[in-house]
Amino acid sequence: MQQKKSFKYFKYAIGEIVLVVIGILIALQINNWNETKIQKQELNDVLQSVANDVNSDLRELQLLSAARAYIKVKSDSVTSHYVPLKKNNYTSRI
Repeated sequence: MQQKKSFKYFKYAIGEIVLVVIGILIALQINNWNETKIQKQELNDVLQSVANDVNSDLRELQLLSAARAYIKVKSDSVTSHYVPLKKNNYTSRI
């Protein structure tokens, strides 16, 4: 009779251990899923920030390019009013 009780208790203890191990494994898996979700969100945030920076830089480059084109047109307009010096005229003055 004593053996039956101790065997029954042993089976119960093994069952409890198995349940605790299964619970721990489930908790670890849930934690891994949450960590992965957080890492993906952080990656998305970084990628969004990079995309915003690239778009901002692109707009700035477009503005600088337009300003450069405007300055070139104006400088060409100013220099077109002057007659270029001929090489011979310049060297003869030296």
